[in-house]
Amino acid sequence: MRSIVLLFLGLCAFAAQAQTPVADPTSFLNARLYNDGSMLLEYVDVVFAPDAPANGSLRIEQANGTELARYPLAGDYRMRDKAFGRLPVNGHARWQAPGSGDYRLVLNLGGADVTQFPFSVSQQSSGDPFNPAATARFDGPWRTLGYLLKREYRDTHLVDLVTWVGATDLANGKLTDQSIARLYRGGTQIGHSRESAGHIDANTPYKQQAYAFFAPHEARRAHEAPPIGVADLVDGSYEIRIERSSDGKRLRSFPFSVKSG
Repeated sequence: MRSIVLLFLGLCAFAAQAQTPVADPTSFLNARLYNDGSMLLEYVDVVFAPDAPANGSLRIEQANGTELARYPLAGDYRMRDKAFGRLPVNGHARWQAPGSGDYRLVLNLGGADVTQFPFSVSQQSSGDPFNPAATARFDGPWRTLGYLLKREYRDTHLVDLVTWVGATDLANGKLTDQSIARLYRGGTQIGHSRESAGHIDANTPYKQQAYAFFAPHEARRAHEAPPIGVADLVDGSYEIRIERSSDGKRLRSFPFSVKSG
């Protein structure tokens, strides 16, 4: 389903042993989120997927373990690709957070919990006495996870960063903004994405964004900037920073290293 070069994982949130089924966390990161504090669960991608029919469910519980909702998964895979399998949710599964708090989404397969995805929901007042609406904000792995994707381009391979940004990343009072990804080696910037590669919207809690990297360039000469590929990532220490375009505020930081190519 994907060619992942590197996945930045919170070790406390995800753990897997070889050949043990585990959820691909992008299944949860791409769940549909709404500003009213609800979440729509449609499928889960399983790594080292067991043979069908798979007996599984998604469970949402409070941080103290109190179960709030359980949604069965269809036993037959919607698609299979090597070690990956996609299990759809059996029926409609839109969960509404009962209020602010810490929660977790749990994948259970064959009677065993195999992946936990912790997250929180906070209710924020509009502050407008004439429109006293409350908006829910999700927080969790959306703001800490990302992966590098190797992409074929002509006779070489490029490297894109895939991560998640959303309404939480906006400055107070702003409804929209843009984001840019900068690539550093040993503290020196060697490339960046287009100046407005990622769109941030107040109505979208989190959205998957892909950033392609090019040699440093002025925005008006972006069409002339050569892309940065796998061959350009010589051994060394690297960092990718996601910044808000309007004011340069750093939103994400992903350090990694390259060794022996």
